[in-house]
Parts: sequence; structure tokens; C-alpha cells
Amino acid sequence: MIKDAIEYLLKLKRPETIQVEGRNYSTIEINPIKQSECRAITVYNLDSLIKYLKDDPDNYKEKMKVINILNPLEVAVESTIFGEFKQREKYIVADYSDLIPNIRFGNYLSIEEFIIMLKSKFIMTEDLEKIIKVVGNISDENVTNYNDDGITQKVTTKTGIARVGEVALPPKIKLKPYRTFIEVEQPQSEFLLRAKKGYDGIEFALYEADGGAWKKEAISNIAKYLEEKLDNISNITILS
Repeated sequence: MIKDAIEYLLKLKRPETIQVEGRNYSTIEINPIKQSECRAITVYNLDSLIKYLKDDPDNYKEKMKVINILNPLEVAVESTIFGEFKQREKYIVADYSDLIPNIRFGNYLSIEEFIIMLKSKFIMTEDLEKIIKVVGNISDENVTNYNDDGITQKVTTKTGIARVGEVALPPKIKLKPYRTFIEVEQPQSEFLLRAKKGYDGIEFALYEADGGAWKKEAISNIAKYLEEKLDNISNITILS
């Protein structure tokens, strides 16, 4: 009797395929049976994605493809809609998130840590050179706040041999940190520079001050780069 009951229960769980209005469904929870999809390839730069599209190793040349720039660190090549259930599959994804430098915005750092961060994780610009020079010449731990706007600060720095002087820190500076794919122009944006006296001396911090507008510029730069590299390939739509 137990054997018969087990066989009966197994029989109830056996999935079957039924057809409703021309569409296939499974009898387990009545799930639709969709067309099979490929497993997306993951790469870590835009040039590998471009090479895939140019070489066409999977022979998708005749199919319409959509390049979807999801964010400044992720770009996906997707198919157009197919199948009864309006599916869309991804062929390849360029994901730069694991390679992007970790920049500690909003954290106060010692002078040495701050300079190392600026030199290693930002593109050298005129503004960056000025900030590095000021920070590198701090002579004591004094930070003075101007009272007129509550934001501008000044610090004491070395201005020559055996001389010191007060230098006003610009409240906002324009910098180019590495925040998107290395192949494209890094977006420039404004940052709020702050200083304070810490436990072991003066400390500095950078705060993002553009409301995230840099992301739009980064996506636009990615789109321009892809358009230039893929201008001779048909059946491709770039969405940004």
C-alpha cells in the first residue's frame, strides 16, 4: 500500500506540457515554457565587447542587436524581443565594477593618504596639481573657517624657505576621478574640499558636489566611443 501511495504521489508531480492558445505551459505551477536563452559572456572592458561584435564568433551578424548602457560601469549587448513571451537575451556584458578604484569620498584622510588617493585615482589636471601642492606644503595643524559663507577655509602652508603663510582652500574644485571604463574620457565634476584637525594632524576630505550629473556624462562618453568604433557595423542600436 505504501509503495502504491508513493508511486501515486510521484505520478502527480510528474510535469507535463499542455498547450493553451498556441502557447506551451508546464503543469507544475502552470509555468510557461519559454524559448531557451544563451548564457551571457562577461568581459571587463569595452574593447573586448567591441571585438566580440566585430568578429561575431556566435554568428549573430544578421540579428538585430541592442547595446544597452546600463550605467557608467556596465554595458550589455542584448537581442531584440523574440518568442511568444516577448523575451530578450543578453549576448555579452562588459562589467567594469570590479576594476574601478575605490575612492573614499566623504572620508577624512591624513595628508599622506589624501595625496596618494589624488595621485593614484584621479587624472592629473591643473586644479589637481594646485590642490596637491597646497596639501603637501601644510606646515601646521591650523584650519581657519571664514565666517562670510561658512564654507571657505584657509590653512597655513610653507610659501618659501623659512616662511609660512595662510592659503585659502577653494570650496569647490573640478576634478576627474576614475569612475568609468578606462577606454573613455573620464567625466569632470565638482567636489567640495574640506579640512579639519584630526587626532594625528590635519585631515582632508572630498565630497561629490554635482548631484550625480557625472553619470550622465560618463554614459554619453561611452556611447560616443562605441559609435566611433562600431560605425561600420549594421543592425546595432546604441541606447544611452
